[in-house]
Amino acid sequence: MKYKKAICIVLVIGSLCGSVFLKAQKSIPIFFEKVYLHTDRSFYAGGDNIWFKAYLVNARTNAASNTSNNLYVELFAPDAKVVKRATIRLEDGIGIGDFKLPDSLAGGIYHLRAYTNWMKNFGNHFFFEKDIDVVNIVNTSAKAKTKTTDLSTKNGASTTMANHIYFFPEGGTLVANLNALVSFKAINAAGKSIETNGVVYSEKGDTVARFNTTYLGMGSFNFIPMADVDYKAIVYFKDKTAATLDLPAVYAQGYTLGINKKDTNIIANITANQAVLASNASKEIIVVGRNTGKLLYKEKILLKDGKATVTISQNLFPNGVAAITVYDNQLRPNAERLVYVEHANQLINLVVATDKTVYKSKEKVVLNVTATDAKNQPVTA
Repeated sequence: MKYKKAICIVLVIGSLCGSVFLKAQKSIPIFFEKVYLHTDRSFYAGGDNIWFKAYLVNARTNAASNTSNNLYVELFAPDAKVVKRATIRLEDGIGIGDFKLPDSLAGGIYHLRAYTNWMKNFGNHFFFEKDIDVVNIVNTSAKAKTKTTDLSTKNGASTTMANHIYFFPEGGTLVANLNALVSFKAINAAGKSIETNGVVYSEKGDTVARFNTTYLGMGSFNFIPMADVDYKAIVYFKDKTAATLDLPAVYAQGYTLGINKKDTNIIANITANQAVLASNASKEIIVVGRNTGKLLYKEKILLKDGKATVTISQNLFPNGVAAITVYDNQLRPNAERLVYVEHANQLINLVVATDKTVYKSKEKVVLNVTATDAKNQPVTA
């Protein structure tokens, strides 16, 4: 009898402990970190130092975060091998560091990556990543006479040290048999905008689009990609060099998302191709709008003939960048578009004044920043 009482007491205590543990688990909020590395420049030569400053913030509020003390920074070579690695101490979300590049370092597109231990719990989705250019002076001079180059690519960007062009399909992907609006940005090795023009062609050699820059190295073009077909672009730069680059891969099934703004509304035009409609019998999708990760809009939509137009009020969002995302009926994100929302009555006026008008070389400069709202009242910024 005593044993039965003892067992009952143990079970009751265990149950209470389990209940307390579950409540404690539920009370722990899940937070997300975001890191940004500010490098002193984006173009380097062998022997240079890559100086950087790190900022760790709360991914939802963008406020400085002290949730992690160590930041791990890695530098990858073009062949994806780690050539430098450092652990940076963070104080109130800020840290500084540098990588000394060897004189003999081969030229190419190198890759910076930064993350905390906490970020590793969620895969690499929150890691900071940035491409930087490293030039080998000897190799560059040896190739000075080359005017046309076949460039290997990564996400539409050339991997040599000369001019670059990046391709951005609206909605994020090229989808088979659906009209694609592709924007592009052309820059030189110093990161400055340059003029360019080019031709997009299929693997069979058929020309499918032509393009020109229209403003600050930017432009766009339309074409309808086909399934199981690779597309390339021949790009002609103003300095009389040329490059052949891959366009992003074509998805056999998916959705396209086009965004326009009219009056105070965001107009989202969504189209699905036949392949994805065959796998989504309900023809139901979900459209979501967020700002700094906060859910501000959500609506279930039924596609009609594979299309839907959704009107979203901009008044749902504060000033800043809103993300409009299309999810399929399995809650998988398929397309996303960023939209800049600006409310005139929420604009912040910034006035920056220096403590002096003339400075000596390397003398400390003190800046006074004043932030006011539309009514000229001080605001926290």
